[in-house]
Amino acid sequence: MAQEDDNKLELVKFVPHEWATLSPDGTVWLTLYRAHAVDLSQFGQIVEVVDLTSMGVRVICIFGALEYPDTREVSCQFEASGLPKWDTSKANLTCKSNGLHLAFMTPFTAPVISFDRRREQEHVSAAVALFAAFCGRLIVFEHLADLEFSVVTGRMSPYTRGFEHPGWNQSPEVRKERFGAIRKAANSFGEFTDLEKHKIHLSLRWFGMAQASVGVDAFLKYWIALETLAMRDTKVRPINDILSKCYKISAQQSVSRFHVGKLFGLRGEIVHKGMIKRIDPNVIKYLEAIYLDVLLYKLGIPCEERAASFLHDSELDVSRL
Repeated sequence: MAQEDDNKLELVKFVPHEWATLSPDGTVWLTLYRAHAVDLSQFGQIVEVVDLTSMGVRVICIFGALEYPDTREVSCQFEASGLPKWDTSKANLTCKSNGLHLAFMTPFTAPVISFDRRREQEHVSAAVALFAAFCGRLIVFEHLADLEFSVVTGRMSPYTRGFEHPGWNQSPEVRKERFGAIRKAANSFGEFTDLEKHKIHLSLRWFGMAQASVGVDAFLKYWIALETLAMRDTKVRPINDILSKCYKISAQQSVSRFHVGKLFGLRGEIVHKGMIKRIDPNVIKYLEAIYLDVLLYKLGIPCEERAASFLHDSELDVSRL
């Protein structure tokens, strides 16, 4: 096996020339992983270059010593008041890694100054999943970094993944009455059948996962939470029936007012037609509000009309989804 210094990875030469021309400054997206539990003695320096042409991703599987910028170069934590606190103490640090690495590359198609890297992340995440499906979870076990990689200079600039600003959400309701409502909700579980309890528990788990997600991922998780909670099959009528009871309106009025069918249609566009596009955050917030209305009804607690309040306060036109 070659010495560590001889195996230092040089990734510039693996970038397709045409990719560099798509960006004004010759920059491509680069995500690094390290495999685990691999017998490294069977490898030379370069293992394989895998072109996933239709996905727009090139994967370089290389054994060697890798140096890359610390992606924690700038981190942000929020104080309890909601004010951001930036940490630059790790700026200019370099991480080192030895072993079998997978470098996932994809070109930029949007201007670098846009700072929107969701398209690149989505393409790479699909390629990562494909490797895990065929080679096993440990082939991409350790995520090392997301980087903007300049073909011109060879410089790797760390990319910090987006974070949720607390200001996007309402202030929490810290009141004894609210805690009492939580106790009442939990105690009501004893009145349900085992099937109903399991569905509510599973629904709440999906709701929790949705709260920590963004974009398409959040939308699908909120929908799964709602479907698990209220639907018996693929028909949305039970949701409309519950909303009609919550708001004391007819089922037909519920259909035309809340447009749950439109949300179900969007879910179908994503799941069945492979649609991947930016989803208005207000749509996701609205779906969350519908879930909360349905959840309170299921738990025997008076509806707080979250969905109607959201439609009133926002500029969202659900009928045009």
